[in-house]
Amino acid sequence: ISNTKAGYICMHMKGSPQTMQMNPFYKDVCKDVCSFFKERLNSLLDYGISIEHIAIDPGIGFGKSLDHNIELMSHLNKFSIFQRPVLVGASRKSFIDKLLEVPLEKRLPASLTCAAWATIQGSQIIRAHEVAETVQAIRMAEALIEINNGTYDDWKQGFDDLAEKRAEFSRNAKVGKVDDNTAIVVVDVFDPAGMMAMFNSDEAKKMAEEMGVVRTPYKLQAMG
Repeated sequence: ISNTKAGYICMHMKGSPQTMQMNPFYKDVCKDVCSFFKERLNSLLDYGISIEHIAIDPGIGFGKSLDHNIELMSHLNKFSIFQRPVLVGASRKSFIDKLLEVPLEKRLPASLTCAAWATIQGSQIIRAHEVAETVQAIRMAEALIEINNGTYDDWKQGFDDLAEKRAEFSRNAKVGKVDDNTAIVVVDVFDPAGMMAMFNSDEAKKMAEEMGVVRTPYKLQAMG
């Protein structure tokens, strides 16, 4: 990673995929995840990875109970202390079912709520399945944020400028097929590290291939 200067997403997970949901325990989940990021970011810097190439992900659903996930989602703004882009992947996660008792195919409303809330809390990268719907939710949340901050006109100008940049993004992007249900898009962005996003579902794959770029509050460009 250091040699290629690739982007790196540092995600928190307790245990392994095989053991992470076996009665996960934290004294204070937000403090524990912050401590993990502090230690891991220092290690990455020691390995020569530029801080500008790193995003962080609190790992919603990875070694967390329902209460842990709700606590993390409620306090996503705490991770802003690291001054790195925060990625949130709550779309369709099982904690939604545990709270609301809804099957996988009916979790869109809760997923959109999580995406909008994450945006309001300052998260810059949102993992999504229903891309078009999530884009609407995020853009509305952004507009409300900017109105509240008194900077709506600047935000709107930046939003308009995005249309002019889409053609450039499309020329620089590479789309790779993982399997019939997943596509990976690598796109050059303002940050020299670039950004990679994985899309699930046919709809998301089609959106990725059409280069639907999401503008996020801090002018970081990310797919989906």
